[in-house]
Formats: sequence, C-alpha cells, structure tokens
Amino acid sequence: MKTAQRPITLNELLIRLKNEQEKGITFISSGNKEEFLSYGRLYETALRWLGHLQDNGMQPGDELILQIEDNRVFLQVFWACILGGMIPVPVAVTHQGENAQKLFNISAVLKHPFLMVSRAYYEKLGKQQDVVGKFEKILFIEDGEVAEGQGTIHPATPEKIAFLQFSSGSTGNPKGVVLMHSNLIANIYSALAANECTNEDRMLSWMPLTHDMGLICFHLYPLAAGIPQALMPTDLFIRHPMLWLQKAGEHRATITGSPNFGYKYCLDQFSEEKVKGLDLSDLRIIYNGAEPIAALLCRRFMDKLSVYNLRESAMRPGYGLAEATLKVSFTRDIPSLKSLFIQRESLTIGHAIKTVNTGQESAGVLEVVNVGHVIDDMYLKITNEKGYTLEDGHAGIIWISGPSVTTRYYNNEAASSAVIKPDGWLNTGDVGFLLNGYLYVVGRVKDIIIVNGLNVYPHDIEQAVEKLE
Repeated sequence: MKTAQRPITLNELLIRLKNEQEKGITFISSGNKEEFLSYGRLYETALRWLGHLQDNGMQPGDELILQIEDNRVFLQVFWACILGGMIPVPVAVTHQGENAQKLFNISAVLKHPFLMVSRAYYEKLGKQQDVVGKFEKILFIEDGEVAEGQGTIHPATPEKIAFLQFSSGSTGNPKGVVLMHSNLIANIYSALAANECTNEDRMLSWMPLTHDMGLICFHLYPLAAGIPQALMPTDLFIRHPMLWLQKAGEHRATITGSPNFGYKYCLDQFSEEKVKGLDLSDLRIIYNGAEPIAALLCRRFMDKLSVYNLRESAMRPGYGLAEATLKVSFTRDIPSLKSLFIQRESLTIGHAIKTVNTGQESAGVLEVVNVGHVIDDMYLKITNEKGYTLEDGHAGIIWISGPSVTTRYYNNEAASSAVIKPDGWLNTGDVGFLLNGYLYVVGRVKDIIIVNGLNVYPHDIEQAVEKLE
C-alpha cells in the first residue's frame, strides 16, 4: 500500500490518523449491536487513558499487564501505553487454575509491573493467590473510564520496546518476545505489500487481541493502512460461529482469517438457515495460520461456502510466529490452495523429501500445505541439527532473520542466546522445507514422535481422532 512516507514508530501510525473521523473500528457485540470508534476518537480516548496512567504514577518504560476483556477499552489502554512510552503486556483474561497461574508467572518475569483489571475480575483473582505483592499498583478499569484530562505524549524511537508478546502457552516458564517499534513497522508494511492492500480493503476478525494474529494482523495492519476494521469478541464467535460469516458479508469484508480449528468449528456448526442470503463475493483473503494447516479441512470449508460466492483463491495459508513479530510467509501468487503429498520416511531432518501422487494421506504419506514465499525484508534458511544450510527440497529446521525478527526475550538472556545467534538468525524450532522458493511447514521439532522409524506430528493424531464418532 502506497503512503507518502513510512512512519518509524507506532506513535506516528496513530498520530497521523488523529483527525480521521470516517474510518475506524466497529466493535461487534452481538448480531444486532455494534459500536463505531473512529481512528481520531481512538487517539483522543487513548490520550485520556494516558492521563489516568500518568496520574497513577506510571512513567515511560513501566510495564502494564492488560487484563481487559472489552476490546474497545483494551485498545484505548494499549494505545495510551504506546503514546506514553510505557510497555503494554497483553495477557488473556482468566482467573481459573493453571491459566490464573500464567498471569503470576508472567508478572514474575517483569520488573515490577502495574496491572489493569476490572474490580470483579480482581476479586476472583484474589481467591487464587495474594495479588497485591506481585504488582507495583493495581489500576481498575472502572476508574479509568470516568477519568478526565489528557496525558502527555512521550516521543518514541525505533529501537524502543513497543510491547511484549507472551505465547498463549506461557504457563510454566513464560518467555516474553520483545517487539521494538522498528520490528512492528517492518512487519506491518511488508505484510501490507504482500496482501496488496488498497484503500478499498476492509478487515474483520474474531481473534483475541491478546494473540499476535488478533492484535497485529487485524488491528495494527488495518490501522497502518488507514482502512476500516471490525472486531468481534472471541467468546461471541464460540457461541455463534456463523455470525463471523454473516458479519463478513454485512461489512463487505475483503480480508478475514482464522486458525485451523475455526474452520472446522464453523463446519461443525454450519446451518444454511443461519447464513441465508450470505454473500462473500467481496472476500479476497482468508488468512489461515497460527496452527498446522489441514488441507482437507480447507477444501471442505471452501467447497461449502462456494455457493455463497466465496472465490476459490480466497483461502491464503501463511506462516508466522511471535518471534517474527507475526508474518513470515504468505501465498500471494497462488490462485488456490496448493499442497504436496510426501513420504513420511523422507520427512527427517537432513533428508531429501520424496513426493508421491496418491492424492490422499495414509500411514506412510503426509499432505503438506504450501505457505508461500517469505515477505519482503524477511530471510529464511533450512538447516540440519548442526546448523548447516540444506539444499532446496530437504527437510530441516527453519531459521529466520530480518528487521521484524525479535532480538531477545525480555529479561531472559539464557532463552535468548539459546535460539538467537549473534548475527541475528533465529531458530524457530519448526521443521519444514523449501521447494522452488515456496515454504512448506511440517511441525515443531520438539513435538515429533517417532514410531517404528516414522515421524508422527501432533496434528496427525488430532486429524485421526477427528475422524472418530
């Protein structure tokens, strides 16, 4: 997407939209209830929240854990932190068992964070452990919503930390991926170029804003492009999955997406009555990422929705990870879903892959989806366990480097040095191969199960179980 001049920080992204009243975010709370917030109004409310944070003693560089369920409030507080030079730390809201412990584990990695939370959630959280001693100060959402005044913007520089991404599985030893302003700007604009984004695009998502795909792909990408975005809560999608497709049609969304499970969930809950009159002809990109991609499931989903004018080229698999900011590769030049059938015995690190023409998976054959070319300014290589680069068509460990790749984990030098080399190359821990310039991802190195000499991946087991009654 063409812009007059590329900004160098997230601050600039929002500040350049401070007078935009026509385009912005539509928050979907039910089938017939929506609330619009222009980008200009987002800027204004973020400044008010910034004043509240500063009045409560927060300074540039301080960390704020966001335990906020409401997407509107979440984004206002997130941008307040960005404008004030504070470090927002998005964490999924939950107060039960292991997930509640995740919050405390993450807080232990930070220096001495502030916590933004509702009073109701704070009371539930307090039943798990002593909360007060783990945080510099508890800030309540209810107080911030009635606060008045305006905060003071703190100038940002490209090398400053914008925010931290903790993986969804950070229950034991959480690792916070450091994302500098420069990382985000690089990934955002390379992704917009890969998407061939224009002023006519409109994005819609049900992904949580505590997930990199939800926050970066479906909020920061469209905000940087200055195009409309619509967000529905994840729990609303879980309760009414067909609403995702209905709203895509209503808002004439051109770009949406989901991890693999979302497509299966929609198919399981599918009802022609619920999507009567649905028209998906505007939808040109459906991202498929964040989980191993099942080609058979993709084909079922596309076939089911083809009668609603969903074009065959819309399903676009890609590959990404938090350490890359988000996107690594994207299928921008492939007219429909592409895959290869590979002999399992050849999917061993360091070995040349062997393709077969069976057209279906079996005990000895695995279907692997093409996830496209790497995006601009992203570099990728496939190596063996000793780090030697392998030729095209050989299975190995995926390494990445480039301006959007993180330089470290927050306050964790041991974890950083274990996967990030001094020259900037990062070991993703994923297994895959390159063929004719296209990337194919097979699974995680640590998750491979070897049975009678054959590699079995977790998604193999998931797919086998899904076929049972």
